[in-house]
Amino acid sequence: MQEISGSFRITGPNIEQDHVIVPRSGWYVGRTPNNDLMLPHSQISRQHMRLFWQDGGFWVEDMGSTNGVWLNEVRLEAQTPVRLQEGDVIGAGPFTLTYEGLLRPPAPQPAGAALRELPAAPPGVIEMPPVTVRPRLAAPQAPAAAEAVIPRVRVRENRYPQGIPRERSTWLQYLPGIYSDPALDPTHFMSRYLLIFESILSPVIWMVDNFDLYLSPETAPPEWMQWMASWFDITIFPELSVERQRAIMRQIAWLFLRRGTRAGLERILELCFGVRPEIFENLDGACQFTVRLPLSQSSTGLDRSVAERIIESQKPAFATYVLEIT
Repeated sequence: MQEISGSFRITGPNIEQDHVIVPRSGWYVGRTPNNDLMLPHSQISRQHMRLFWQDGGFWVEDMGSTNGVWLNEVRLEAQTPVRLQEGDVIGAGPFTLTYEGLLRPPAPQPAGAALRELPAAPPGVIEMPPVTVRPRLAAPQAPAAAEAVIPRVRVRENRYPQGIPRERSTWLQYLPGIYSDPALDPTHFMSRYLLIFESILSPVIWMVDNFDLYLSPETAPPEWMQWMASWFDITIFPELSVERQRAIMRQIAWLFLRRGTRAGLERILELCFGVRPEIFENLDGACQFTVRLPLSQSSTGLDRSVAERIIESQKPAFATYVLEIT
């Protein structure tokens, strides 16, 4: 059975969706991944605030954050919950959460209850079920027979820039108050005009403000980590899982200093495959070594070709090798 939940509209840099549904059990909001809602930004504390259900409504509480939690532009006292009303705006760093109200589950219908009859459609009109987002419809085609099944339509995702307000530009606060006076600007032209530039420049500002997140192995995107590894002349192959790519980036300086050595090759193979290899050097004077890799004990799903590419990228150019898979 579904339970009551709260609907919030969220804006801010690098968010994945503009609406979130908070369950009755509540959410913790903060910068680290152990929160229910992670907001990776330097102005957000590790555990910034929490949203929870109590006494028939949703409440917000500042968990002792450094930069504070703001409710309708008023800073809340730490560890002091405040009940939310519809339309309240919660501010945390560059993010805002607007409380849109409760979502209640539909009332169950009694067993055997007859369905409400809908009026018949005019002749030649095909009825489609209501949808909650704008679909991209193909050209209508007449059914081959009266019993023809209406094909499913492909729903187009919302293309509106995430984190950008839709009705009123936040940049209006930086202009003199005369520009936001509804008596002088009843159509809100200036607010809507500033939205053009805010939608273009805000993503650039967010990237600059949060550039430190791109340099951290914990938050950098995979493509960015692969590029940063090239600075150290170390290749991170896209076949590796994101967790293993981050593990390599955490030790990238250590691996760079030991590139071309036995210890460095052993370590990077262990980080990639999750098993420790054995490397034997040829004692007859030839520049050759043997790598014995227990691939059968690895759970990564990587094959021999990945191991060969890693060894080729890390071994000395003049040395040859033999790869033994066990």
